[in-house]
Amino acid sequence: MRLRDWFRVKWMERYPSAFLREFESFALYLKDHTSRPQFWNVVEGGSFREVTGPVVMWTLAGLITSSTLQPKQAWNMSVGEAAWYDASIAERNGSHLRFLWDSDVENPPVQDNLSEDELYEQAVEHLGSEAADRWYKARKENDLCH
Repeated sequence: MRLRDWFRVKWMERYPSAFLREFESFALYLKDHTSRPQFWNVVEGGSFREVTGPVVMWTLAGLITSSTLQPKQAWNMSVGEAAWYDASIAERNGSHLRFLWDSDVENPPVQDNLSEDELYEQAVEHLGSEAADRWYKARKENDLCH
């Protein structure tokens, strides 16, 4: 242990609030380091397949085969960064992804007093006609299940 590190440990033992501040900063760093993109659930016409292997390997294999990254570069990337790159590449290659942003979660669209026609009109306005049709189909299928 370096002398500088020893002094830092002793300082944190003497001032627990400093340790808590450092711990909170490190926890925030880990959260950002591992955060993956979230998506809206949109029903597609194709089939869905569960990933049976490790998600990290799935992500890295997609990055290496779909970009100019070398395996060493991909492995040295943070988990969250790799997931965002992988999702962006998939979207550029034609995947029908729709990212879920913080503002979508904080301000969900109000649909309590709207008729089915008004809901569909809002969906077309926000999603476009093709995605709105898929959403409306999924909504109808969901109503049948419940």
